[in-house]
Parts: sequence; structure tokens; C-alpha cells
Amino acid sequence: MEIKKNISLQKMNTFAIDVKAKYYVTITSKDDFFTLLQTPEFKNNKKLFLWWWSNILLTKDFDWLIIHNNILGKQINNEDNNHITITVWWWENRDKLVMWSCNNHYTGIENLVAIPWLVGASPIQNIGAYGVEAKDTIVAVGWIDIEKKKYRTLSNEECQFSYRSSIFKKELSWRFFVTDVTFMRKKINIDTSWQKKYDYSPQIQYGAIISKLEEKWVELTTLHPQQVAATIREIRENKLPDYKQTGTAGSFFKNPIISYQTLEKVHQIDSSIKHRAIDEKHCKIPAWQLIENCGLKWYKKGNAWTYQNHALILVNNGGATGEEIVAVAHYIQQTVQDKYGVLLEPEVNYI
Repeated sequence: MEIKKNISLQKMNTFAIDVKAKYYVTITSKDDFFTLLQTPEFKNNKKLFLWWWSNILLTKDFDWLIIHNNILGKQINNEDNNHITITVWWWENRDKLVMWSCNNHYTGIENLVAIPWLVGASPIQNIGAYGVEAKDTIVAVGWIDIEKKKYRTLSNEECQFSYRSSIFKKELSWRFFVTDVTFMRKKINIDTSWQKKYDYSPQIQYGAIISKLEEKWVELTTLHPQQVAATIREIRENKLPDYKQTGTAGSFFKNPIISYQTLEKVHQIDSSIKHRAIDEKHCKIPAWQLIENCGLKWYKKGNAWTYQNHALILVNNGGATGEEIVAVAHYIQQTVQDKYGVLLEPEVNYI
């Protein structure tokens, strides 16, 4: 473990914002972190844990200690004919884990394919896409309690998962260091008869997925997680920029959850706004449609733009500062609120 000084963070955030850190350290084991807790750099400086490399917006240089969690590994805990339980450490690649699961006939997270970066960040943000969230397959989260200097675990229920949130973004904020996540996945049983049917109930209710599968002439009764993952990857690649070439954090705003009374007011202004039921009193409406219907696709300020193929995506078109991207986000929020009376909440974390 080496604590470095004056390190650029440009390659360590998918927005590619060029800011510097006073101190920077890479952690490769739990022992590393317990050692770090005793150092003067840890004790005497503010800390920033780079949990959300793909979901953060850095806005300034940091006179802080930046801690990079680089703990790798995965192990199968239990496996039977129907389920597998696996523990995965923080730094494992999320997309590779999805494909490993699909290739081994495990189901549950194929809809989360092509979401960049790390497994460990999944429970903090409770990432989600196309009707599936991280919480749906998480059994437990292992973490180090910084205050008590102890390794602990939280069950799924104790994590207090909600839409793009968890206990780690609330009362445990700035007190935790996540090390590992344990998942349970359902195994697919393959019918070896000539019909080749699978014991599989895919989450493909979104129109874009169905349309893409129909284009491919896929037989839904023999659908496999690999096919679902490949289809969603294709959809995402057509809508989203490649963060390796264009700085972005993916979807910038959460889809608003509103009451049906508010939906009536929104529809009085614009009847085209779609919605999806959450419960008897609430529904979810698409942030991208609110933004696009306000004429903000292609909106830009300096080198910060809304992406040409999807209004929900903000991009660094080359050399943008964090402040420029914040300014674009604030303008979008104000414009949408002025027109629809709905406040867009950022999914991206400003730091």
C-alpha cells in the first residue's frame, strides 16, 4: 500500500474531468484498509472513496485523501440444481460478471449488461435497468465500519434498498468501506427434448426489448439470458456513448416518481408523457421525455452537452469542467420544473 501525492483523477471517472487529489491510495485487501486507518494521512485529512467512478461528477481539485478500492476476486459459496450463491469483491468488472452468469446459465442480472465499471458499487446506488435492480439478487453486503474499525455484513433487508439508493447513501454515508457483495442467482434448467425449452422467465416487458427480439425473429419460448443480454447491449450501444471515447456517467437524472394527481397536471400540459405504475398512488415517468419535450436535446454550455441520441445523457465533449456540466444539469432541471412542475433529481453524485 502506497500513498501517492498530487495525482490526476481524469482517468478515474467516466466523465473524464481533470482534477487532482492531494493524496491517493489503492487498497487491494481488507488488511490494507485496516492499515490505512492508522496512518496520519487518513486521520488528518478529509476522505473521498471513489465508489461511483461511473456515476460521479468531480467539480474541483481535492485537498483530500482519495481512496481507491481495488479488491478483486469471486468465490462460489453454494450451488444446487436451482440456485447459486456467489461472493464477488469490489473491483470485479460488472459487465464481465453479467456475461459470466449468462454463459453459465444463471439468471437474474442479464438486464444490467453494459453498465460500466464495478460490482461493488451496485448495492450503494442500487443500480438498475429495464425493470431489474441490483437488490433483486443481492443476499448480503460486506463492509468495514470505519467508526468501529470492524468488518460487518448487512442482509438485503438491512441494506434498505430503494430506487437508486440504499443505507450506504443515507445513515451509513461516509462511515463505510464496502469490500464484497454476495448474490443469489437462479439456474436455468434446460429441457433436453427436441423442443429445447428453458425454465426461464425473462424480464423483457419493455417495448424496446420486445421490438429488438422480434427484429431478430427470436422464439421467446427458447429465449436464453445470453440473448437477452446481447439484445439489451445492442439497445444501449445505440443510445449511449462509449465512455472510453466520450466522457459521460450514463443516465444523469432519475426517472421521477410522482402521484397520479401530479400526472394529471402533467398530462394537461403534455398528454404524450408516458408513465408506468409503481403502486396505487404513484407512477414513474421518463426523465428523457420531459427533457426532450422541453427542446433540450442537443443543449450545450461550453463543452458540456446533452447527448445527440438520448436527452437523458450528459457528456463531456472534450475539456469540459465539472462546473459546466453542473450548469447544464441545473438549466435542464429548471426548464423541466417550469414547464411540468416536476423536479428532476440527479442520479449522478456531485463531489
